[in-house]
Amino acid sequence: MKTTFRKTMIWLHTYLGIISGWLLFVIFVTGTLSYFTPEITYWMMPERQVIVGDGFDRNIVVDEASYTQTNTQTKTKVAQESQRFQIEQSLNYLQHHAKNASSWRIYLPTAREQHWYVQWREGKTRHTVSFNKDATLLGSTTDTKGGLFFRNFHYTLQLRGYGGRYIAGIAAMAMLLTLFSGIYTHRRFFKDFFTLRKGKISKWTSDLHALVGIVTLSFCLMICISAIMIYAIMYTPFSANMHFEQGERGVNKAIIPSLPPLTNSTSTAANSVKSSAAGASEYMLSKSIAYSAILTSLKAQWQEPHAIKRITVEAPGNENSRFIIERTKSLTVSNRADRLVYSSYTATPLEGYEDESAPATFRRIMYGLHQANFATTGLRWLLFGLGVLSCVLIASGLIIWVNQRRTNLSKGQKRIPLSLHIMEKGNIASIMGMAIATPVFFAC
Repeated sequence: MKTTFRKTMIWLHTYLGIISGWLLFVIFVTGTLSYFTPEITYWMMPERQVIVGDGFDRNIVVDEASYTQTNTQTKTKVAQESQRFQIEQSLNYLQHHAKNASSWRIYLPTAREQHWYVQWREGKTRHTVSFNKDATLLGSTTDTKGGLFFRNFHYTLQLRGYGGRYIAGIAAMAMLLTLFSGIYTHRRFFKDFFTLRKGKISKWTSDLHALVGIVTLSFCLMICISAIMIYAIMYTPFSANMHFEQGERGVNKAIIPSLPPLTNSTSTAANSVKSSAAGASEYMLSKSIAYSAILTSLKAQWQEPHAIKRITVEAPGNENSRFIIERTKSLTVSNRADRLVYSSYTATPLEGYEDESAPATFRRIMYGLHQANFATTGLRWLLFGLGVLSCVLIASGLIIWVNQRRTNLSKGQKRIPLSLHIMEKGNIASIMGMAIATPVFFAC
């Protein structure tokens, strides 16, 4: 322990930054790039993208004069009809190729994530099929994860299980302590903010570190706190195990609402005259009418373009099948999107999800703030810029420590200490390594 509290804070700020600096730099770089995950995927996998509205406008009759007067309304109508076409084509494909599936999922393209695909599960096997803009099956795609690589690496570190999440959580906690100790270390905020000496590189780097720290302070606090809150239950297992029989799963069941399980029901195919061609046609027609009624009802409730992100059909071959529609997350800060539930065969609205508890709502908001799905293009670029500055903050702190130790070496000392040697090589590996590896990943 140092002689004064301020010196203790300086010591804590320095060595916490050194211990966690390389890991935090990698996490912040990949997290910053994750703000543009769909756009990166579009860049790396252009063949699987579906331009929303393209290829479907021919199905919509629009008066030219009305189009010039109400351009926005017309574009909304085009987008809505495009999604309707995609849903109908997806359901038609699933009805013919996934009859025995326990559930169907349809993922529709949005303004940012322009990928149209369906999934279904048969037993433990999951099938995925993508479509192009002409509603035909997409062939081979580029062998890459695109932007998902950066997003997944950001919090899993490409480690199996939950090991990466624990390490990333510890790094976030270390970053919080480093920020709080840095606040006390740089007490003269206004003086530090307007100070940028152009002399020696060591002084310039120190001033830059203080200036960037002030600019990004609120951003870094929000990112670290929200990151911890996302997996707060996982980071406090003793509490969960003490109060709930199933531990973490018990906590999730208690605070996160879910739909009641489906009751056992005989298949509609078994109760119909489906063995004959007329019976099969009647069966398919009744389902199509129900789906059409659901989409018509939904169009009146969600009037924005590209409103639907995902559709889930539970037990599609049973009488009690449910049609769950999830709204896009671009309209809410929370990570939880609005969802509506219908009967797949009568098109009647069913009881939906209950309101979440206050802790669950708070966690969802923290999750939404961290991912920033709600952000407009301008706000997303602002967050990206703050993320870049945060990377500069971490990198400059690592460089400052090396420069100060080199300055403090005695003139006659020829042998460099092992700690300084490791930090120099580690800085080159982490900072320059990420600076080189990232554009190479994009190029390949």
